[in-house]
Amino acid sequence: MAGGPQTGEKPGDAREETTLNEKIPGWLQPHREIVNAAAQKANFPADLIGAVIFQESGGNLNVILTMNPNGGQDEGLMQVNPETAKELEQKYPDRFQGLSGAAKNVMFGASYLKDMFDSVAEHNYGVTLRAYNSGPNGVDKNDLRALPAGTGDKTYVDKVLRCWSDISQGRDPPADHYASEFH
Repeated sequence: MAGGPQTGEKPGDAREETTLNEKIPGWLQPHREIVNAAAQKANFPADLIGAVIFQESGGNLNVILTMNPNGGQDEGLMQVNPETAKELEQKYPDRFQGLSGAAKNVMFGASYLKDMFDSVAEHNYGVTLRAYNSGPNGVDKNDLRALPAGTGDKTYVDKVLRCWSDISQGRDPPADHYASEFH
């Protein structure tokens, strides 16, 4: 596969469309509509949003809140920090009107991914994912496994990029690609 974990570039067989692949894993099927809506509004690849959902919560709507390293709790399918959500809602009020629950959480996650992609990452998907996992100040663009802020998962970028490829090809990502405490 061209690109991928070492470079942080899009895997060669990953799709960048703002709608999910027709053939998607069963765990993602119940979230198709909200992922597509968020991807289209944020203008970000739907299959990659699905990959982040898989890594963050395994697609489990009832995921137990996790404590982030900053002492806060990340929530929902995309494990969004409430402070980040508040900032995004102020920045993009129209995106969130009429949304609640999982739809709102996925919109927060998609909006944050797009913000990181356009600003911190300079349109590099791997850097985007590192920023999503470790925060915008937790990125070493020369080593996507490094954790300069001391937060995040060293293997996060690799796992999400591989999962993106799997979802784009209609395959279930391997079980070792997600945070197993959610299953």
